[in-house]
Amino acid sequence: MTTRDLTPLRRKLAARYEAQGMNHPEVAAFAVSVRGRTGHDIVAFANFFGLDLAVVEAAETGKLPFEALPPAYQDHDNSI
Repeated sequence: MTTRDLTPLRRKLAARYEAQGMNHPEVAAFAVSVRGRTGHDIVAFANFFGLDLAVVEAAETGKLPFEALPPAYQDHDNSI
């Protein structure tokens, strides 16, 4: 299986999220793309990785800085 480079998608999402006024648009774009790669909806993603749904929602709405992301995000994403 070939891994697709999600950088262009993340940049577009981050620009959109920044225009919407998110505090951490790059984090939101990263979090959404990682979840998207799994194919899970937000609840299934949280459950699968044992994450609190509120943390996943906070990540995807740009309320968390990168340092606050749970390790599951970086462990799952091999493109960073």
